[in-house]
Amino acid sequence: MARSNLASTRNHRSSSQLVSPSSLSLLDSNNLFVLSVVNITLPHALANWGPKNFDAYETTTLKFFTERKGYEQDDLAKLAAIPVTLVYCLADVAYPPDYMDVFASQLSEAGVNVHIHSVPNAPHFGCATHPQL
Repeated sequence: MARSNLASTRNHRSSSQLVSPSSLSLLDSNNLFVLSVVNITLPHALANWGPKNFDAYETTTLKFFTERKGYEQDDLAKLAAIPVTLVYCLADVAYPPDYMDVFASQLSEAGVNVHIHSVPNAPHFGCATHPQL
């Protein structure tokens, strides 16, 4: 759908809710997580990921996964001046808990003051489902 069509479609909906539960009929229409993610991210995506920013979009959505590599100790040590808190959502299916433990160890070995905070029952996008944290 072209941007002008998206803009006109968006104008027919209230500005506070871009996606209604009925428009997500293939999903659980009461899924607050899906509604939250779409209603919060869609306006930003429409504004930020146009043709002029395609390279940045490709980097953050594709290359982040396909060209990702680990950090060297020297790179991690640059964070030593600031405290770092790693937040792990315990219902995350994308990353196992040991992924965070390994990264926390790497940060600690590099001299970084690292803290771990776990969020029970939160999925991968816990910031959307548990905003009070």
